[in-house]
Amino acid sequence: MNRQPRDKNEPISGRESAVRAVRAAYDRHRYVGDVLAALRSQHRLAPREHGLAMEIALGTMRHTVTLEHVLCTLAKYEPGRSSLATRAILNSAVYQAAWTDRIPLPAIVDESVDLARLLVSDGAARLVNALLRRVCDAIVERRTAFIPRDPSQLRVSWHQACKFRTAILPDPNDDPDAYVAVAAGEIPARYHKLVTRFGRESAEQIVWASQALPPTVLWPNTLRTDVETFQERVKQEIDADAAFVGDAAVVVPGARIGEASLLHEGLAYVQDGTSHFAAEFAAAQPGERVVDLCAAPGGKAITMALSMRDKGELAACDISEERMRRAVSNFAKLGLSCVRCVPLEAHLPPPLEKDAYDVVLADVPCSNSGVIARRPEARFDQNERKSYWLQDTQLRLLGYAADLTRSGGRLIYSTCSIDREENEDIVAEFLSKDSRYRLDTENTRLPNWGPEPGNWQDGGYVARLIRS
Repeated sequence: MNRQPRDKNEPISGRESAVRAVRAAYDRHRYVGDVLAALRSQHRLAPREHGLAMEIALGTMRHTVTLEHVLCTLAKYEPGRSSLATRAILNSAVYQAAWTDRIPLPAIVDESVDLARLLVSDGAARLVNALLRRVCDAIVERRTAFIPRDPSQLRVSWHQACKFRTAILPDPNDDPDAYVAVAAGEIPARYHKLVTRFGRESAEQIVWASQALPPTVLWPNTLRTDVETFQERVKQEIDADAAFVGDAAVVVPGARIGEASLLHEGLAYVQDGTSHFAAEFAAAQPGERVVDLCAAPGGKAITMALSMRDKGELAACDISEERMRRAVSNFAKLGLSCVRCVPLEAHLPPPLEKDAYDVVLADVPCSNSGVIARRPEARFDQNERKSYWLQDTQLRLLGYAADLTRSGGRLIYSTCSIDREENEDIVAEFLSKDSRYRLDTENTRLPNWGPEPGNWQDGGYVARLIRS
């Protein structure tokens, strides 16, 4: 059967958009959010379909290891022999079948077969039909109470699971590490590395948190409101449960916070816990001169500017023009006047004064191994070559930041990684070469989750160095 070529401007559904985004992530290590944003800018993905597409695409990336293990267990299927588009269609369909319960199973199968016929071939459509029917026939209950170590269940939330007729995960009695890795969607080699470094209990905590839906964390703009008023507005305007942890409101995943007026009025901003923790580590004070060397989209600069009470000078730097435009909009919405944006060029030193700043924060590019729940694509974008490039970049940026910091000033190095090679090892290597600095303190936060939104913690690392 010959398929008619698609019009490149033809609108496409949320489910097809999700498949395209997942395929791009598998093929070129792109973030699914960027692919979907491009489709929206081309007017091919309707705004009303964007939420569905994002949910399916991120969920598929988050659970790819588990999804393909289920397919291989229930059928004679070899992912490596299928096209990337076929893999994306199959994995996104199994994700919808197990992790969502709104769409009837027959509808998931039918639409996936249509997508395979449209995007791949008639042969792929037949394969998709056979495999998905086998998976769907094996599902007993799409929602039941989660029982730890039950190999016939896929955990879909803290309390709930999808139940199958037969074991679809490794037997935890035979190989407990294999069970945890597959059940939580972690690449086995990566899980063994976590066990070696952090121990089995912490490694299991990390990988379960990495497969969970992360909450949204809101912080008050303390220049315009107090914490009590902020909390009352959150309760009034966000139709979801929120836990208040310190000054922050931790909102359940999926809550529609975009319509909350306190955000549009500049009374609050969104920032994950790791970034906020790094910015607080800087302890910026009113009247100080501060640099945020990798600032976009602006959350860390906002936190430091509020700590400074908007008094002093804060240079927010980044090489991404698009992300910096978002940062400028966020600064203006919150009414911050002490922040100025400084564009950077790749591989060139920042155009700033040397030996001049009280605080310099270098939140450097990293593997994102501490925030895989927020960036699930990062799990599949790890290799030795990229690791060497990241470590070289991290050391170079730390060196740039060191030259900007004044005598007696504070140099903050932070990542969203929990890997020693990007954290303690980089700081140790830097200190061995630059005698001007000493380590004041350092902290590694491990990902964690629990039954309540307030149990959530993103992972990452931060170190404060003092220039003597």
